[in-house]
Amino acid sequence: MAAQAKVFSTFELLELILLQLDTQTLLTAQRTCRTWHGVIQESVAIQKALFFVPIQPSSAGTKVQNPLLAKMFPGFFTWDTSFLASMDMLQRPEKLEAYIRREASWRRMLVQQPPIPRVGFLVSCFAFAESYTYHEIPTRGDGLRMEEYFEMFMFGHHVISIEYYVPEIIWWGDTYSSGWMKMKESRGMTVETDIVISIFGGATCTDFEGDGITEDAVLCSQIQDAYRRLNLQPCTPSDQTKLNEWNYSHWYD
Repeated sequence: MAAQAKVFSTFELLELILLQLDTQTLLTAQRTCRTWHGVIQESVAIQKALFFVPIQPSSAGTKVQNPLLAKMFPGFFTWDTSFLASMDMLQRPEKLEAYIRREASWRRMLVQQPPIPRVGFLVSCFAFAESYTYHEIPTRGDGLRMEEYFEMFMFGHHVISIEYYVPEIIWWGDTYSSGWMKMKESRGMTVETDIVISIFGGATCTDFEGDGITEDAVLCSQIQDAYRRLNLQPCTPSDQTKLNEWNYSHWYD
């Protein structure tokens, strides 16, 4: 027992043991005791494993999505028609306010290691012409964290709208959307980000039948209401300088 106690009281040894845990277990392990909490908070290696501290890009170019965030916010990492409804915080609405409190650890987590320094926006319109526009904006701080990513959708409606459809979130260029393929064809695909939000800007001049409001728009309103109840001020995308711009338009015959 003495040897076991020595192992768990030695910073370097406990750090090595904790680094074998998955993200969820590692995050909650700091509740075990003060010693574990101290090691987890002070270890740079553990903070990197928890996606709180950025890592440097590797020569192999390996990129990893945050597995805990991908579980909590599945629609933000894999395209799904139940974009917001798939989130645990909305499946258990009694816990919504606990999820979105300002101190929630998910807010500070990077969505990917190495971090994403820019977010791309690809807008496709098909009203009177086939047209596409693309630009990138820099993220706040040292990379895209979940708070910025989440609030971009919940409050940045001048940038992203989820009222009538679910935007496609493109990770690492994994898509065959018409806009993406057109951009790839015409510009050799000089995209400077690992994540692009593909937005559908319009289709026809025919009015939608009924109100056309999606379930996501209703759920988004619930989240906005919870922010107001907790007196939380979101950080919405600012009118920053657009980077790496591109556009294409072709009028229909």
